[in-house]
Amino acid sequence: MNPDLDMISEEDKEEKRFLKAIQDGLSEVQKKKVIEDSIKLKQYQEKIQDTSILPTLELDDIPRKVEATNFERKDIMDIPIHFSEQPTNGLTFFRMKIDIKHCPDYIRPYLHFYSLIFPKCGTKTLKHNAMDQKLDLYTYNFDVQRITTPNPNNVEDYQDYLVFSVGCLDKNIEKMFDLITDLFVNIDFKDYTNMSQLLKIYSSEAANSFVENSLDYASSYASSGLRKSAFVNEKLAKNRHLCQLGANVLKTNFSRVYYEDFEFHLSSINEHLFNKNLMSIVVHSGKEVRELMERRIELMLFTLKNDKRNFLTGLSNLHDLVNENPEEARETSQEHNPFRFQKKLFKTHFTLPMQVNYVVESFATPHYNDPDTPKLHILSQLLSSTVLHQEIREKGGAYGGEGVMSFWSYRDPHVLETYQAFEKAVQWASKGEMSEGDIKDAKMGVFARIDKVVEPQHKGMFELLGGVTTEMRQQYRTRLLEVKHQDLVDVAQKYLLESIKKGETSQVIFGSQNNNLEGLMSRGWKIEQPVEGLSVQEGSYEQNKKPEPEDVQKLT
Repeated sequence: MNPDLDMISEEDKEEKRFLKAIQDGLSEVQKKKVIEDSIKLKQYQEKIQDTSILPTLELDDIPRKVEATNFERKDIMDIPIHFSEQPTNGLTFFRMKIDIKHCPDYIRPYLHFYSLIFPKCGTKTLKHNAMDQKLDLYTYNFDVQRITTPNPNNVEDYQDYLVFSVGCLDKNIEKMFDLITDLFVNIDFKDYTNMSQLLKIYSSEAANSFVENSLDYASSYASSGLRKSAFVNEKLAKNRHLCQLGANVLKTNFSRVYYEDFEFHLSSINEHLFNKNLMSIVVHSGKEVRELMERRIELMLFTLKNDKRNFLTGLSNLHDLVNENPEEARETSQEHNPFRFQKKLFKTHFTLPMQVNYVVESFATPHYNDPDTPKLHILSQLLSSTVLHQEIREKGGAYGGEGVMSFWSYRDPHVLETYQAFEKAVQWASKGEMSEGDIKDAKMGVFARIDKVVEPQHKGMFELLGGVTTEMRQQYRTRLLEVKHQDLVDVAQKYLLESIKKGETSQVIFGSQNNNLEGLMSRGWKIEQPVEGLSVQEGSYEQNKKPEPEDVQKLT
C-alpha cells in the first residue's frame, strides 16, 4: 500500500469545481440574497446576547436551612462514641480521632511520617505484605490523616487531630477490627527493610511534589506566618523534614542508626496517642450493625487498655510517661521542634526548575463566627470571577477562609506585575465598583460549593473535626445571604486595603529560577530553595547556601 501524494490537492480541485457549479447555477438575485444573509448572520453573531432570557437559578432558590446530621453519643470506657445512621448501602465506616495538639515536641516532627507509613506496616505476627493483602481484601481505604482546623470562635486557637479511618462491608466488620486492633497493639517499627522502602517512596514523592503542587505550597507557606493553625499545618516544613530523613539515610553507611532513631520516635508516638483522654470515635453505618459495632469497639478499647501503659494516664502526666527519661525528651524537643509559631510576614521566592510562577499574597482575616467572615467569603468569590479573571490572563483568583484570605495566580508568566493586579483588584472592591449582578453571581458561586453533595460517610465531620456546630453553620449561611454591596466595600477596605497600605501581607512565589532574582533581592525579597538540589546552583545567592544539619529543622 502506497500513499497518494496528490490526494489533498485533488480534493481541493474537486471542491472548487463543485462550488463553481453551484455559483454558476445561481441567478443574480439569488447571489445578492446569499450575500445579504451572510451579512445579517455576521451581525447577529457579533451582537451581545441577552442571557436574561435563559432559565437560571435565583437567590430565592437557595435553601435557607442547613442540613443537620444527627449523632447518637454513647460513652464506652469514658470515650465518646458518635453513631450516625446513614444509607451506606451495606458499608460501615469507622474513624478514631486522637487529639495531638499538646503532644510532646520531640515527636511532633515525625507525625507526618507516622501518618504515611502506619497503614503500610506489619505487626509482630503478620508481615507488612501479608497485612497489606488482608487490608485490601477485607477493608476499604484504611489511612491516617492529620487534620488541623482553626477554632471557629478564636482565630489564635486551633484543633489538631490524627484521624484513623477505615471502611468495610458489613459482613467484614469482625475481620476489620481484628486487623486494625492488631496494628494498634502490635505494629512493627523494627522492620527496617520495609521502613527503608517506604522512606524512599515517600521522600521521593515529597521532592517531586514541590513542582507538581507548587500553588499549594505557596499558599500554605504564605498563610503560616499569619495564623497558628496555618503554621502547624504548613506543608513545606513537613515535606522538607521528610526529604531530610530520606537524605540522611542515603548519604551514610550507618543507616541503622537512623532507623533505630525512627523506631524510637514512631514508637513514642504510638505510646502517646492511645490514651483514652485524647480519643473519640465516629461511626457511619446502617442501624442493623449498631450492636455489633458497639461490641467490637468495646473489645478493641479493652485490648488497648491492657496493652498501652498510658491508656489511663491523666493528661498532666502523659508527657513525662511517654519517655523513660523525660528530661532528655524535653531537651530533644527543643532541638528538633520546627513548629514554634511566631507571627511574621514573608517576601520569599522559592526557585524551581520551571518556566512559570505560582504567586500568592495572604491577608489576616477573622475567625469563622465573626460577622465579617461571610462577607469576605463572598468578596473572594466576586474578585475571582470578575476583576482578577480580567487582570490575570492565566488562571488566578482569591480564596477566603477562616483566619486567612489569599490571592493567587496559577502558571503565571509574571511576578511583580501580578501583585500589582492583586492591589488593583483590592482598590476596585474598595471603591465599590462591583454591580448587583456581580454580587448575585458571587453568592451563587459560593453556595454551589458549600451545598455540594456530601457522601453519607462524611456527614457531620465538619462539626466533629472542626468544632463548627449546626447552629454556627446556620448563622453563617444566613449571613452569606444577607451580604450587601456596602458590606463588601467595608471589608475590602478594613482587611485588604489597610493591610496593603501597612505592608502587612505575606507574599510568596514558587517560581522559575530564571526570574530576575537579583531584582527581587534588591526589593527586600528572600530567595530560597524548597529543598536542596531542586533549583539554582548552590552558592548562586547567599540565601541559597547549604544549611548545616542542625539548621534543617529551622528553615521555616
